[in-house]
Amino acid sequence: MPVVVTQPSIMGPIMSQITEALGQVAERLVSMAEGDADLRKRLRALAQAVLSWTEESLPSTDTQMFDTDDVQAVVPSAQFDSGPTVVIEKTAEPTAEPPAPLPPIKFIERSMSPTPDYQPTAGEIEIPDAELPMIEARCRLKAEGTRWAVKRQQKMEQGADFKMEIEPFDRDIIERAKKLPDCFLWVNHSSGPTVFDSRVFEDMAGCFETVADAVGLVRGLLNDSSVQQDDLEDGLQLLAEAQSALRSATENVGYMADRDQGRVHQWLRSATWNRHIFIARFMKLDDPTYPDQWQELSERVQALDAKVDEVRQIAKQKQSAFKKARYHLNRIKGDRLGDHDHDWKVAIATINGMVQGGIPPSNTEIREMLLPVVDRLPDVELPAGMRLAMREVDRFLSSRPDPTAATSEVDCTPEVREAAKLLHGRTLVLIGGARRPPAEMALVNAFGLSGLNWIETREHESVATFEPHVARTDVAAVLLAIRWSSHSYGEVKQFCDTYGKPLVRLPAGYSPNQVAVQIIEQISEKLRASQGE
Repeated sequence: MPVVVTQPSIMGPIMSQITEALGQVAERLVSMAEGDADLRKRLRALAQAVLSWTEESLPSTDTQMFDTDDVQAVVPSAQFDSGPTVVIEKTAEPTAEPPAPLPPIKFIERSMSPTPDYQPTAGEIEIPDAELPMIEARCRLKAEGTRWAVKRQQKMEQGADFKMEIEPFDRDIIERAKKLPDCFLWVNHSSGPTVFDSRVFEDMAGCFETVADAVGLVRGLLNDSSVQQDDLEDGLQLLAEAQSALRSATENVGYMADRDQGRVHQWLRSATWNRHIFIARFMKLDDPTYPDQWQELSERVQALDAKVDEVRQIAKQKQSAFKKARYHLNRIKGDRLGDHDHDWKVAIATINGMVQGGIPPSNTEIREMLLPVVDRLPDVELPAGMRLAMREVDRFLSSRPDPTAATSEVDCTPEVREAAKLLHGRTLVLIGGARRPPAEMALVNAFGLSGLNWIETREHESVATFEPHVARTDVAAVLLAIRWSSHSYGEVKQFCDTYGKPLVRLPAGYSPNQVAVQIIEQISEKLRASQGE
């Protein structure tokens, strides 16, 4: 005889509440187990005990028959006043084999800190860099949602019109959350925490916003080649601190597992591992930071962002300066006959500013821009930065063979032959630049010199070191390579006048043809007079 049991209507709401509560408990246990090895062990032991019990102590597959008195003893008769009827009948013996036991629950062992011995586990999901923009957007919306939750409760307490002052804002923030993948505004959900202290929730909103700012900062650092490694490491440290503060903030309101905070933490673990960066603080549950310090943390995030932005601006200015100098020097290179005073003026000022701004004068790009036109540099007073750049060009040229150094009798110009008549068998002193043996030999051979005394100059070197070289009786003239020398024409001329040596300014290169032209134009009359012509 089947037993008829009347199900009470009150059980429906009760079971719904129990199911919802169990779901929240399970969600919190999963979150807590991720960072608590001891809890994972206890859950594993519980799972194994359940499996053991179900394997060894399974009840009979017969549906149990309940006497009416037994049922009423469990559920008082007063509760059977309404509801659907449930018929419990004894079933036949099963013919199929009982189902196999479920496999044991497996937990992934994970360290909460990217220590040097940390290695990603095979079952661990790696958060890609491409997800960072979405995490940033969700955290910003959660910050806004948290502040709205505080304001919403205040309006409710003040008796605000729900339809006019509250519901439109509810709909707006929910609609925006729906547009973001996996965005759950738990603080605005009906099951979310009650605003018991507005300051606690304001701190949580600030923590969400600081995490968003730190994620944005790190995104920019990852995608900028001009950023220094130290800045990237500082940004990752700040992000670690920000996500720790957010975790503490959510715990303060009774919510233990914000998904975006967890994904930031997980991204940091793999990102620092892949980049060989160690984060010493704020990655462990027992090393938290305080959510009420979010404003000071936010200021540090903003300060690093401003510093990095300044570096970016400097890099852009350098690129612009290189582009500007290259443009004007290419105009000079492509037109040997045109008037390029303006191009030289702009190029010299630009390169000078670059060197003064911190770019090394030995910079390869600067040198490669100047090499094709260095012999066409006008005879002008060079500013300090440009002079240093020219000196580096001279050093480079002195270290490689000079293809124009060899000069044959057939190639000699009338100026070279005339200069050879005036200087044959005599000695010249050349002041300035780095000594270039091929160029030195070419000048000796072209003019028939008995010797060439090439004096290399250095920045801030005393002009007194030139005096014994100029004073020698066999010296016919002194050549001053003005573009390579750190000394002015007037400083060297004092000694030349004292010892009666003519001085030649060399505004261009060292080739015999160029030197001969300057000798004939500047001192040919003095040389003839010294020979008694």
